[in-house]
Amino acid sequence: MSTNPLLANWDTPYQFPPFDQIAAEHFVPAFDALFAAHHLKVKAIASLTESGSTALWMSRVNTGIPIYALTQEVRTRYKVSIFKGVFPLMLPQSGHDRDR
Repeated sequence: MSTNPLLANWDTPYQFPPFDQIAAEHFVPAFDALFAAHHLKVKAIASLTESGSTALWMSRVNTGIPIYALTQEVRTRYKVSIFKGVFPLMLPQSGHDRDR
């Protein structure tokens, strides 16, 4: 099973997605959530994100559902603020480190 490059942090120039590694099936999780939310008539979608990629792909479909991109990354907050229908929210650092 391969990992989804859209959900990974990108170490590419200008943080562009690694287009050569992206396949059609990598978009499925974002669109599944978007279409389910539309059919269930939810009021908003919350997207936990480090890079902003999921919010970007969901913003490309005009459903009228606001998308809240929750992130701890200041750079991501600025990036997603220009996506249509996406509202960035800063998550506070909780102080817990699961890797310790």
